[in-house]
Amino acid sequence: MIIQRTRGSVLLITLLVLLVAIALVDMVMTETATVAQNTNRSRQYQAAQAAASGAVDYAYAVWLKRVAFKHDLLLSGTSLAVTAPSFSGVNAPPGTSGFVYTTGVGLNDGTLKIQALDKYGVAITGSNIKPDVIIGPVNGYPGWWGRTYTYAATARLKVDNGDPNAPSAGARRIFQYTEVPLFQCMYFFQDDLEIYNPANMIISGLIHSNKNLYLSTKTGSSNLTIQGQASYVLPYISPQTCYTEPPGVKGSPAEVSSTDYPPTWSNGGEKAQLHQVSPMSPMGSALDSVFSDTNYSGNPNVSGTYHELIEVPNPSYADPIETDPSSPRRIYNVAAKKGGMIVHVTGTNIVGAASSSAAAVTASSIALTTLSSDGLPVAVAGKTVLITTGSGASLPAAGTTAYNNAVYAFSQALSKQQYNGATKFYDDRENTYMNVVNVDVGLLNTAISNSVAGLYNNVIYIYDDSTSTNPNVVRLKNGAIISNVDGLTIGSLNPVYVQGDYNTGGTTADKTDVPANVSNANNDQSNYKSGYTTKATAIMADGITLLSNNWSDANSANALTSRTAKNTTYNVALLGGYLSSDSISSTYYSGGAINYPRFLEGWSGIYCTYFGSMVELFPSNTKNPWIMPGKTGEYYGAPNRRFNFDTKFSSKSPPGTTNAIVLNRGIWSKW
Repeated sequence: MIIQRTRGSVLLITLLVLLVAIALVDMVMTETATVAQNTNRSRQYQAAQAAASGAVDYAYAVWLKRVAFKHDLLLSGTSLAVTAPSFSGVNAPPGTSGFVYTTGVGLNDGTLKIQALDKYGVAITGSNIKPDVIIGPVNGYPGWWGRTYTYAATARLKVDNGDPNAPSAGARRIFQYTEVPLFQCMYFFQDDLEIYNPANMIISGLIHSNKNLYLSTKTGSSNLTIQGQASYVLPYISPQTCYTEPPGVKGSPAEVSSTDYPPTWSNGGEKAQLHQVSPMSPMGSALDSVFSDTNYSGNPNVSGTYHELIEVPNPSYADPIETDPSSPRRIYNVAAKKGGMIVHVTGTNIVGAASSSAAAVTASSIALTTLSSDGLPVAVAGKTVLITTGSGASLPAAGTTAYNNAVYAFSQALSKQQYNGATKFYDDRENTYMNVVNVDVGLLNTAISNSVAGLYNNVIYIYDDSTSTNPNVVRLKNGAIISNVDGLTIGSLNPVYVQGDYNTGGTTADKTDVPANVSNANNDQSNYKSGYTTKATAIMADGITLLSNNWSDANSANALTSRTAKNTTYNVALLGGYLSSDSISSTYYSGGAINYPRFLEGWSGIYCTYFGSMVELFPSNTKNPWIMPGKTGEYYGAPNRRFNFDTKFSSKSPPGTTNAIVLNRGIWSKW
């Protein structure tokens, strides 16, 4: 009996062990199947997320191409619409059944979309889809600020296997369109920025070159000090490893044997202040890609350089750089279409030209006209000066007393000197006499304030396209007082000369402290007339020459000893043409950024005090270089330069001036 009970117990235990083993095997198999299923779903989710990421990056490429073609914000539903790429069927990734976009409402609507965002990052719906503007630092450009408009692309996909419970994954990519005011710097150069061996110079404000940056001294002392952030695109040539002379300088044996030194970096050192960055373009991309579309083939409005920014558009062709109020481009369009003023001098029958006298512009030669449908002033028979206002502003109607008064007022503000007149203007650098349209800025301000009604935008475009063997130029005089509280911008396709104090409140004799007492400290404006508030002003032209308070046309063709300057102060942002060393040849040094504003007088020991911002975007059509054979040191003597960045441009740009555009692909996130 005892033996039988023992055998029965063993059998029972064996059965129990077997049942437990079976249960364990079943659990393992179930768990293995679950793990396999979860692993498969995880793979499906990760693959769907990769597809969603690819979709939003595709949307970014579409957005980028459309922005580059339009050169502006995308503000309509049509411009934001995007056809989603397919990841299913024949387009399925190898080894998969493909992926499809989820459909539904809210988070379940995974259709690929590009949407404008408000300042909180929420998609904007409705008819007004302009993104909210956010003012702040520019990503990738230390020290710069801009106005950023944000878009987002979203997509959600799942495995295309018919399973309604298949895992889905979403992706979101941020895009940013940032307008960067160019005049927030001391120097912005599209071409090489060269500051080589200057006299003692302290540079405040930002410095940027879209090509090479040359900064060096020759003495080993601190005669070149950089206070702000400096950035460049092409390699910065380190003074410690090789010479930093720009092209042309090396031609002199004395320069070859000398030693170069780096500038003094006074705000954290070279590592903290010097940065290699991507190009910063007024169009948002390089010109060769902006204008590569075949629609622009043979279009004279596409010259291949940013000189188009100051040109008059040809009405027979599409203008690819039309403007928008938030991002001005062609300065002529800003004046013609946004409430500015056009002053067009044309023809050769200026009064007095035939008798070789000074060719004054009389009231009888001026017409206050309108703009035609092509945006150009309507010609009036017998009139050689046409004055028009752009959309939003208006001039008095013809035949009225107000009209006659306005014509007379403008005739007092304008005059023209022919190159062969009794009074002649000679440019010793260009080695020729000029046809000069003289503009009395003070009288022009008065004429405008008394005769222009409506939304005048403080932008004036002045140009002379008369046929002549001698160059046509514009000269600004009597500009010490700018009456427009919102500032003034003057643009021209011609070279512009600025004679005498500009935007200072008065001439040197009126000031409580003359420029000679001004240090090189940033924004020391003690040489302005007491009580005068400077305005945000700009000049945009082919090339810009500064003439002192002592300039005399009668001496312009005489020796340099007859052209002695006097202390003069200018407060104005400059955007113009320039001849960099590499644009001339390897023989001539351009004179660098300190010679960006041109001179024609003997300034030795005399102070040229400047407050503002200097922007170079294109080669000047006025081609004679800074140094020419037989002309070195003859057509001007170097001034004591007191060049200062004007800090008001850090927050306020002159009216209608150009912005750079920075496009960024922002953060990626999943949902």
